[in-house]
Amino acid sequence: MDSKSNSESESESNNENNENQFENEFENENETDSENDNENQFENENENQFENQSENENENENETDFENENENEFENENETDSESNNENENENENEFENENEIDNENKLKNIKQMNKNQLYEMPLEEYNKFLVDEFLAHQKLIYQTQKDYDFFIYAGKEQKKILCHQLTLNSRSPFMYIRNHSQKNPHFFLPDFEPEIVEKVIHFIYTAEIEINNNNFEKIYQLAHLFILTTLKIKIEKEIENFIKKQTKDFNPLEYYFKSCDIGSRYLMSVCQKLIGDIGNFIEKDKFGTLDDKNFVKIIKLIYSSDAKNKTKLFLDLAEKFNKSYEKTRKEEKEKQEKEEQEEKEEEKEKEKKEKKERKHESIENFFIFVNDLKENKGIQPDLIYSFEFNSFLPFEVLITILNNKLVDINEINQKKAKQIKELNDRLNEIKKSIQDDKEKKTFQKSLEDYLNDKTKDTFPFDQVLEKISFYKQDERIQETGISVLNQLSDKININKFRDKNLRGIPIILEAMKGFEDNENIQEKSILYLNKINFDLNDIQEFKNINGNLSIETALNKFTNNENIQNLGKKLLSKFNN
Repeated sequence: MDSKSNSESESESNNENNENQFENEFENENETDSENDNENQFENENENQFENQSENENENENETDFENENENEFENENETDSESNNENENENENEFENENEIDNENKLKNIKQMNKNQLYEMPLEEYNKFLVDEFLAHQKLIYQTQKDYDFFIYAGKEQKKILCHQLTLNSRSPFMYIRNHSQKNPHFFLPDFEPEIVEKVIHFIYTAEIEINNNNFEKIYQLAHLFILTTLKIKIEKEIENFIKKQTKDFNPLEYYFKSCDIGSRYLMSVCQKLIGDIGNFIEKDKFGTLDDKNFVKIIKLIYSSDAKNKTKLFLDLAEKFNKSYEKTRKEEKEKQEKEEQEEKEEEKEKEKKEKKERKHESIENFFIFVNDLKENKGIQPDLIYSFEFNSFLPFEVLITILNNKLVDINEINQKKAKQIKELNDRLNEIKKSIQDDKEKKTFQKSLEDYLNDKTKDTFPFDQVLEKISFYKQDERIQETGISVLNQLSDKININKFRDKNLRGIPIILEAMKGFEDNENIQEKSILYLNKINFDLNDIQEFKNINGNLSIETALNKFTNNENIQNLGKKLLSKFNN
């Protein structure tokens, strides 16, 4: 302050015009832009305090004193250690408490209304606090408006987006400063921290205000440690210390000692250790809470670092207590394991039951194959007989009934087998229907052959043939036989007399070609039949629309050694292309 007064007296005459100018700037805000200039002056001073650039070396001694003192104030705040500087801890705590009592807008108005003389006359400590208040007031406004953000933090597994400003994060957190200068990625992920915790810490970075309780202080401390927020860590330690010291005699400080170990706070560990006092009393009274492996190791360290003289006895007593606790834990784990094994056995039984049921169904299927073979006079297959499980899935009388080609009367059989027998009856009906279908197929083939040899008939069977080919489109044998019959019919009858019916059958022929591209006979007979049809221009266009050309080309490419396919296919394509 002496250097400050001397510099004022020496430069009083030289600075008279400047003082008048500052007075006019503060007093005549509505007439000039002095307010913005003044604010810019304070902002530049604050920036110079943080950056400490070389431009300040030529400024007057008075400004240099203020800047150096302010710079030291901020550096001391960021470098404060909780174990070595109790005076700065009290100052920081008082600053944050006073901030909560002052309105931001009033502080800004007070700054604007002050003239230069008032600022010079202000004590240095009050002036420094004045600058901090102004800075925090601006930061709170920035936080509330949420404008011009350029950084995004994604919190929690749900990746909730939190909007931030790089400049603010860099100025308050050394971790973010290093991170953002080493990479230009504006997206930062914190999957291990809940969004509520991250939002509270970000709020503190902007406003120096935060709500701490017994449920959230651990996570907040861990995040503060990550961001290297020393002031926040000190604040948490002080608040938890005050809470612990206010508790009654029945309070167990071991719980908070364990938590302090988890978050790595040596200060809180020492506070709890003092409250614990004689660790032997805690060992004797079993005040451990849950004595798991981690807490057991922590108590060992606590005994080792204590002033107790009988540490060997304490270690032995602790080991005995831990064994009892561990036996209880092992008993619970054993019961849990036995329960899981029992559940696994039940699952195995269910699985075995299911497999047995599947084997039973397989046996039933084999039995019906056996019955079907008997009906078609194919003989008996020994392998099928050995696969039967007669006693397990079907009463003997039911077998006799089915072998006699009769349906089973469910009412005459044990009700427990009712559902099973119904399935057998349904399956037997399916077999009968399948046999009937086979007979129908054979009849169809025989009827076509009879027609070809019967010259007395003048009816046209094309509809019947095409219908059968279309109905049995999955049966390769029927497709091949049907198309062959169409060719035989076309040799005996002028098929162009029945042009409409032939054109209706073209899509069916092409579908057979697509369905069985590897069957050389189907491809050859289909192309042969298509060559016998007279196509007009409309027919050719329709043929192309249903990709008939593609089917012909596929057959040409696949069966290059078949002369009939090559000659007839190329002839057919030339007819369409011309």
